[in-house]
Amino acid sequence: MVKRIADWLEKISAGSMLIGLYQGNAVATLFGLALFCVVLVLQRRLSL
Repeated sequence: MVKRIADWLEKISAGSMLIGLYQGNAVATLFGLALFCVVLVLQRRLSL
């Protein structure tokens, strides 16, 4: 279940970063980076 949530968050974070960069919106870019960091933490916990 956590793996599916991590995969979903990874897709949302990538989309948010791309939209933020394309539109010049710093908040969307930072939101995407924050979600990506959450994904990294979740994936590390799953691998332990």
